[in-house]
Amino acid sequence: MKYLGITIRLAMFPVILSAFLLIGKLHATYLGGYDLTNTSRFTWLIAYSILCYLVAYSFGLPEVSSPSARIKSSLASAFTSAVLISFVQIVLGQLTIPRFVIALSIPVLFVLFMLFSLLVSSVNRTATQNERLLLICSNADEQIIMSDLAFHSEIPCLVAMHIEISEARKIENFADIISENQISLIVLDNDVAMDPHIISAVASAHSEGVRVRTQIAFYNDWIGKTPVRELGETALLFDVREIHHVGYSRISRLLDIGVASLGFIVFMVAAPFVIIGNFLGNRGPLLYVQDRIGKGQTTFRILKFRSMSPGGLSNDWTTADDLRITKFGKFLRLSHLDELPQVINILRGDLSIVGPRPEQPHYVDQLSKTIPYYQSRHLVRPGLTGWAQVNYPYGADEIDAFEKLQYEFWYLQHQSMWLDLRIIARTFRHVLGFKGR
Repeated sequence: MKYLGITIRLAMFPVILSAFLLIGKLHATYLGGYDLTNTSRFTWLIAYSILCYLVAYSFGLPEVSSPSARIKSSLASAFTSAVLISFVQIVLGQLTIPRFVIALSIPVLFVLFMLFSLLVSSVNRTATQNERLLLICSNADEQIIMSDLAFHSEIPCLVAMHIEISEARKIENFADIISENQISLIVLDNDVAMDPHIISAVASAHSEGVRVRTQIAFYNDWIGKTPVRELGETALLFDVREIHHVGYSRISRLLDIGVASLGFIVFMVAAPFVIIGNFLGNRGPLLYVQDRIGKGQTTFRILKFRSMSPGGLSNDWTTADDLRITKFGKFLRLSHLDELPQVINILRGDLSIVGPRPEQPHYVDQLSKTIPYYQSRHLVRPGLTGWAQVNYPYGADEIDAFEKLQYEFWYLQHQSMWLDLRIIARTFRHVLGFKGR
């Protein structure tokens, strides 16, 4: 079911391309009297299809689930794509795609986006219903798991039933409970995993095809984070690819240099416009330089385009509606342009493209005293983006830092090039969707 959803998402591009080629063929045959495949319009239609796919992705399609958001995202994606391709053609002085094709593409795109969004939503609902959980844990843990699942999950699932540990010890056989509630997965509290009676009762269900996981394993595979409350003293005894696998480290560094080199070009192009905006609406220094803690707990100076008023700069947590952020600074944060100077940090080796977000030294000292295993995030080079950033909102206090650490710990355990590429793709969606702060 999981791979069916991925297949539907990937299929959206060839369907969009086929629809555009059909519209182009209709125009060429009945209105233009030309051979579509022998003109530059064929290439432009391919480029338009790619643009539409990226714009749709930036608006959250096809994963949008609510009906109202689905309609809004589909309309916005269709109109935005048409406007962008028209703007590109005007700038290049090549009005190659006929107005008829662009105009007709808007309702066609709207219908296609709606259909694919409905398909993915239907697949996710089916997957959620098929993956029905039985939680055997304390009431407090059950509430936390429910909250975590409501916030984010990598694999859709539904908590069908919860049994408190003391009650589970009285059950001789879980067969009836599993049958009545159509349970496909049993999640055990760590204390339960040490109880021979419960393990014996669950073992029979396991032999009948019901999967059984500890809370840590469930969080790792279904939610995509490692709950710090479940970690023991041996929690750090796992391979970290950046440390233990030389091949990954070298390829990752090459990727950093390649992406940062392209980013440096964007930085040089954007800098004059930011300088003008800074002069008009953000008077003061152009750059903001601040100490951060990197790999091996070493200190480096991170670079940003300044987004706060000079008199408002401090070491306090930044909040959503922080009064220190200027109007132009708000634009820089929403567009993520304030992060562009960090390509210099990446080229210098202070940062990687993907990794835990670096924090200020005094926050590191403070959080290390209150959050277990916090220093483990400094085993690897910090990143411009990361697993915590794409799965959890901007951190504004110690509670958020604790939540982010659980995602960062999961990243340390699963670090790979494939995961890094997934994070970069999700970051791309966040940036194009203007979800910065």
